[in-house]
Amino acid sequence: PKGHTIVAQIAMELLQPEVKKNVLAILNNMPIDTAANWMDIQRSNSDYDFMKPWHYIDFPKEEVYMPSTDENIVNRIIYTFKELQNKQVLCDEQIRWDLLILMHLLGDLSQPLHNGYDYDLGGNKRPVQLDTLKTNLHHFWDENIIDLKAITFEDCMAFYKSIPEGKVDTIAGIHPALWMKETRSLLGKVYNFNDY
Repeated sequence: PKGHTIVAQIAMELLQPEVKKNVLAILNNMPIDTAANWMDIQRSNSDYDFMKPWHYIDFPKEEVYMPSTDENIVNRIIYTFKELQNKQVLCDEQIRWDLLILMHLLGDLSQPLHNGYDYDLGGNKRPVQLDTLKTNLHHFWDENIIDLKAITFEDCMAFYKSIPEGKVDTIAGIHPALWMKETRSLLGKVYNFNDY
């Protein structure tokens, strides 16, 4: 939840004031932390089980991403972007729904294990123990690193501001499949955790 909140806070910080005002209006007073985590909150409601495959894409370590029609994070982001490009024909509730999906999935796409290996379900089957903490690699990356390192929105904004001008891609300038490939390329480092 903290990671998704930080991702959404960064996005909101970088929006033009008029766009930010429109986003807040679409959210209809829903707090940013709730909006960013809405998809995970719905996981406890079986009515939303159809969304489960939207959170990730797992495929064998030795394979490269191949476009498909499967329900996965890349295809859902592409679909949602295309839908919002025609927002003039959408009702307010559909626009809100799409915004909530993007706010969450763009955070998931940034976490390497949401683009993971199929043999261990993106790290969910890989046990991790640090002192008395026993969890799995995916959960460790999703939550524990953020807590253990006390990562904050301010830390992330400071890092963002340290990136040289012109080196930051805009959301309009990168395809979700390329973003996924870049994030997945970090998996070698993710699995090299013995020296923590």
